[in-house]
Amino acid sequence: MKRILVAVLTVAVLVGSGAGVVSAYAGARRTAPATSCTAIADLPVEALSQAEKDALVTTLQEEYLARDMYQAIIAKLGSTRPFTNILKSGEQHVAALTALFTKYQLTVPADTQAARTSTLMAGITTVEDALKLGVTVEKEDIALYEELAKVVDNQDILQVFGNLKAASIDRHLPAFENALAGGTGIGQGAGRGGRGVGQGSRGDGFGQGMRGFGTGSCIAG
Repeated sequence: MKRILVAVLTVAVLVGSGAGVVSAYAGARRTAPATSCTAIADLPVEALSQAEKDALVTTLQEEYLARDMYQAIIAKLGSTRPFTNILKSGEQHVAALTALFTKYQLTVPADTQAARTSTLMAGITTVEDALKLGVTVEKEDIALYEELAKVVDNQDILQVFGNLKAASIDRHLPAFENALAGGTGIGQGAGRGGRGVGQGSRGDGFGQGMRGFGTGSCIAG
């Protein structure tokens, strides 16, 4: 019996040591802060003020712009990180806002950002130029969501606005800034969207991977 117990303890020690070695080589990992997320379909349909309707249109057009710009950068400079990762996230952001239009039975406005995208892209000739533009756009997005949150009180709209702002603050902006500093873009991560599970986008740089998008309800990527 003693021999068996000693053998079990020895295996446990070896397994523990192996895990320690793996952790040591893996290095410190950043993890996204835990956030609660309720599916927007489960939040009440509340009366919409004109200011809230305008805020939805403004933010959707801004997300159209970001998506269109990252598509144009990839078309011009090739498929490079972090643009390819953040483009996927941008498409999710458009879908999240579109889901709010659908929930409130509003007509989804067409993308009217072609001219603005063309103007912004006119001065882009290098990856560094594109990264700097990415920093500018993400900072503008953060400021926009902070400002428009002041005229919104519907729970579902506030949740989506908050999650989209957090994506810019916690993932997109750091990815661009890190790439400008010589890093390689977005790090790794995996997460959940409301009522859905997504796979994290892997990379070697600073920041969190994009988290999954469920049903237009919880965006954190």
